[in-house]
Amino acid sequence: MSDVKNPFLGMGMMSSFTSFSREKVVSGIDCESLPAGRYIDFSARKTLNVSGQETYPRGIYVSPDGIKMYISGQSGDGVDEYTLSTPYDPTSATATHFFATGSQDLNPTDLFFKSDGTKMFVLGDWNDEVYEYHLSTAWDLSTASYDSNYDLGTNQNVMSPRGLYFSPDGTKMLIFAAYMRYIVRYTLSTPWDVSTAGSKYANNFVADQITGTGSEGGLWFNPEGTRMVIATTHLDRLYEYSLPNAYDIGSNDVTYIGGFNIGSINAYPVGLCWGSNGKYLYLVGSDPDTIDRFETCADGAYKILGRP
Repeated sequence: MSDVKNPFLGMGMMSSFTSFSREKVVSGIDCESLPAGRYIDFSARKTLNVSGQETYPRGIYVSPDGIKMYISGQSGDGVDEYTLSTPYDPTSATATHFFATGSQDLNPTDLFFKSDGTKMFVLGDWNDEVYEYHLSTAWDLSTASYDSNYDLGTNQNVMSPRGLYFSPDGTKMLIFAAYMRYIVRYTLSTPWDVSTAGSKYANNFVADQITGTGSEGGLWFNPEGTRMVIATTHLDRLYEYSLPNAYDIGSNDVTYIGGFNIGSINAYPVGLCWGSNGKYLYLVGSDPDTIDRFETCADGAYKILGRP
């Protein structure tokens, strides 16, 4: 593991962005009890085997209240919905519904929800598109219907789209394109409407760490857009970065915080998300086909590495 900070060069500052407040994380883990430099306890985890639903899970999303959890999967060509009897605890999950995306894309690589649960977005590698679905009952996939899509195009900076994230106000959409290791940011003129995605900026600063082309992976940000974590199958690692401004992937001041090998837990980590205001990190992978939940310490909301 390395926690040495190194700056990366980029281009294109973005304009000011509204910040979002969050509740303080309540954790029973003392930061000082963890190994040097870490905010998260990788040794204590809760694990759910999802091979009964997906033998190639790709993306994960947990609802804000921790009662619903979703994974996208390549083997099933769709999204699996789980209900958690204990909020945020994947070991309490019961599979409740499957939603097929094959009519739109046979290779759903990641997913994301509008915070009220009335829209679901699926990233597809088969056609290199983002698909939007409406849910007439919030968080209930049995009520989902296809609405629209956004074609990412054929430029090399969007090849092999793997990770998907939206800013809390729905005006920024970010994608991890794995082939050439680009982070791509789109601006939506109408919040949460992918058909209105317009201006685009791409930067491949993560290629300094993810040196292999074509790896799998996912990305996630803190709500303020100033901290980014990437999971990648290249060397089975998590990488973390800090951004000086909200979702400013083009800044000269993007900083690499550090990396951590997760291979002893999952040898093919493909997706991740934060839950409970940054208290829990969820990792999904396919070697084995599991979801693992890790907990941050008291001062570590939305942070993995870089603790002084």
